[in-house]
Amino acid sequence: MRARLAAAIAALLPLATGTGTGLAQTADIRLPDAWGSRSDSTEVLAFTHVTVVDVEAGELLEDYTVVIDGDRIVTVARSLVVLLPPGASVVDATGRFLIPGLWDMHVHPDDPEVWELDPAPAARDLFMPQFPLWGVTAVRDMGGSWDVIRDWRERIARGDLLGPRIVAAGPLVDGPEPMWPGSVPVPDAETAVRAVDSLLAVGVDFIKVYSLVPRAAFFALAERAREREAAFAGHVPNRVDPVEAAEAGMNSLEHAVLFPRPLADMEAVRDGIEALGADATDDQRRGVFIRGMARHYDADRAWETYMRLADLGVYVTPTLLVSRRNAWFDPGHPDVAAQLPYMPEYIRRWWTPEENVHLRDRTPESARDMQILYATMSRITAEMHSAGIPLLVGTDTGGNPHVYPGFTVHEEMEELVAA
Repeated sequence: MRARLAAAIAALLPLATGTGTGLAQTADIRLPDAWGSRSDSTEVLAFTHVTVVDVEAGELLEDYTVVIDGDRIVTVARSLVVLLPPGASVVDATGRFLIPGLWDMHVHPDDPEVWELDPAPAARDLFMPQFPLWGVTAVRDMGGSWDVIRDWRERIARGDLLGPRIVAAGPLVDGPEPMWPGSVPVPDAETAVRAVDSLLAVGVDFIKVYSLVPRAAFFALAERAREREAAFAGHVPNRVDPVEAAEAGMNSLEHAVLFPRPLADMEAVRDGIEALGADATDDQRRGVFIRGMARHYDADRAWETYMRLADLGVYVTPTLLVSRRNAWFDPGHPDVAAQLPYMPEYIRRWWTPEENVHLRDRTPESARDMQILYATMSRITAEMHSAGIPLLVGTDTGGNPHVYPGFTVHEEMEELVAA
């Protein structure tokens, strides 16, 4: 499978700025008039004898030619009927596959959790080329420095830096004592309204909500975002139910890891935690909580939640692979070891148990709990899909150990298929 993906991506790269259409509707259409209006300075590129992956119809279209004029796909047709324009650059893609550019819908290339290492700008930049080199031509940045992200966007647009198109939220919006540096703290409804206005004023594309936003502040943020016709997405706050968040207009709910809490018999879960006694450690409580979520999962309650979310049309980004990497931390795994040399030094250092916030207190018991949580997340993901909830491919690449930019989009797709 990896070899086929590599072949597809090798043929894909020049399509980073192209626009796609339903191939079933255009499969045998030539557009000869397009050449008449073409500027002499526009580069025309043709992939001949390629197998096009029609992702809408789920079909392989063999021996096709795809022609790109500048930043526009103008021809998708059987090679036999395509007359190439004079001067076109031709890539003989026999035996290769061509796919649309991919999105990673949850990334943190400027992850606030690694700011403590104070990485040099040139080292941070090494994240960007990794995305298009693995066929990921666009990303949704879910939290980082707005100045860094804006600088990346400007240099990528000028051609000074190889990288994907970036849709970005800028800083996280979190509770009065945020989990990560650089976040916008919102202790109350009034502050939440001001946060929406201030972020939109600097030009962010949407608002990213985080876990500790108070309940009243969340609904005030949601109302203000609707008034400003702004999208908002992110973590379902701890004091808000996923259905409530979707009903308030939240566009996407991030991480299946956040879903077990409202889908289980919480009274039984709390009884298990209380049975530990007052002297229990946080790790012990967390373990009982995770195991309780799995043991007391309420399938009927869960299905009602999923069906309501499907009716509301909200998207969910499960981010399964990051949980697998945390549950089975294995620097020697072939996929992990092969990609590690391409990462900047500060990230390689951060992805060690001595440095990483996710690994510092890891024990065999906590690892088993993470494996249980991963299994619960996979079950939730499968049931959401069965209920008709649209799922997004997102990796949470950034500070999370061994979640590589670009490469792990393909692994996340494998995770979704497996689930």
